[in-house]
Amino acid sequence: MKHMKRILSTTTLALILFAALFQTGAVATTNATIPRQASSVENALDILKSAPDFEQHLDNYDAVARELEDYLETISMAEDVVRLIDRLKSTKVPLVGNAWKALVQAANMASPGAGDALEALDQSLRYLIDLRGKIHGFENLNPVSAASRMFRDEPNGSTLTALQEAINQALPAMKSVRDDLANLDSKVANVISALDRILEYQDVQEVLGELNEPLNELQAPLKDLYAFESSLTSQLAGDIRIMENILDAGNGDGDDVPPGPDPDEPTDGSPEDSLIAYWEMVSAGNFPGAWVALTPGFQQRQHKGQYSDYLRGYQRMRLCSVKAENVRLLSMSNGTATVAAHIIYRAGSSCRVSEYDFNFELVYDAELDTWLLDQISKSKTANIVVRIDYPTNGQVLPSTVDIIGTATCKGFNYYKLNLWSISNSICKPCVLSTPGNHSQVVNSRLARWDTTGVVAGDYDIELVAVCYGTAQNPKPKVRISISH
Repeated sequence: MKHMKRILSTTTLALILFAALFQTGAVATTNATIPRQASSVENALDILKSAPDFEQHLDNYDAVARELEDYLETISMAEDVVRLIDRLKSTKVPLVGNAWKALVQAANMASPGAGDALEALDQSLRYLIDLRGKIHGFENLNPVSAASRMFRDEPNGSTLTALQEAINQALPAMKSVRDDLANLDSKVANVISALDRILEYQDVQEVLGELNEPLNELQAPLKDLYAFESSLTSQLAGDIRIMENILDAGNGDGDDVPPGPDPDEPTDGSPEDSLIAYWEMVSAGNFPGAWVALTPGFQQRQHKGQYSDYLRGYQRMRLCSVKAENVRLLSMSNGTATVAAHIIYRAGSSCRVSEYDFNFELVYDAELDTWLLDQISKSKTANIVVRIDYPTNGQVLPSTVDIIGTATCKGFNYYKLNLWSISNSICKPCVLSTPGNHSQVVNSRLARWDTTGVVAGDYDIELVAVCYGTAQNPKPKVRISISH
């Protein structure tokens, strides 16, 4: 880990310097128009001056690769768990089918949703094992570091061309590693989330039997792997951005860069696209890219102009992922736009979900020809959130089941649950819960349902929330089966 700490610390320093240079206009981002009077060589040299340890980073990736291999050995523990699950699946149990199905049902009865988490864990572990064999290794980056040192010593068009050729050779492999790690990040987060849900309650651990010990042993190493590869993904993003900026500095002939498009009007992309792209970069751990998608005013107001302060905020959150949904343009005039979006965060050791509605102010930057995020405020008209999390589609329900979900909105009045018959004509619909539920529910129990008196068959459970001042309302349904 000592190699990793040294690389991360120098990368952070380089990114802080890069952010400061960006605010003063000394460094251009990927889509920036470089001032005409600045030559390609001068711009590339400025970029490298902002990252004095760039070459050392590249030299040390061999050590980082070996450390990554050590961490990936954690996944071999997952193979032991999958073999045990396969053995349970092959063990026949009367009425239920096999020992794995019996375990899933017992876990759901011990804590609603725990059995579903077991099935999600099984699938995620198999994805993780499959992904391990596909992760690309780091290419030899010595040619890039050697060319970069030569360019620093003799900055001219010829040495810049040599550096750019070396970068063009290495960059595709670097991006493949970055993408592999981002994919790994998502899969590991899914496994950790399922494990935390399964091992949260003692009642569930008691029904796990021989699975209990290997699952507990797997939890801590996976969290270590997640922390390591998340940091490495962020580091890679920073180094790749430096390489891309060197390529964008020009073709190495020392000529001025041709002028860009007319800066008076946006030529490509909408404020909605820019907002979605910002949150995708944050979710992928590309914090350097997300940082330069903020206006200098936002950077100064929220983070005192310091990239390190911005990065620490997400590190403290222990962000697993974030997604922007229902993105829509509210207004746009004179180079400013207001965009509304529903933001879903997954954060913490168990990647727990939290949801918010925000309005975002974006400003068009003519030089960069893109929209930059300038302000964030809570939406005054929050979206309705109506959702059934448990049971899930296709599930055969036990005699008593807790229906878990969310029913919340502005002007909330009450919610109710309806039951619709599919295989018979008994309920068209029947009411599972009366309109006496006047408290909003978020990721918790909506109702407890005793199915013992219900005729066997297939049914849809429908959730309805009634909100003052709202004409339309989503009514999610889940199809389940009852078998006595």
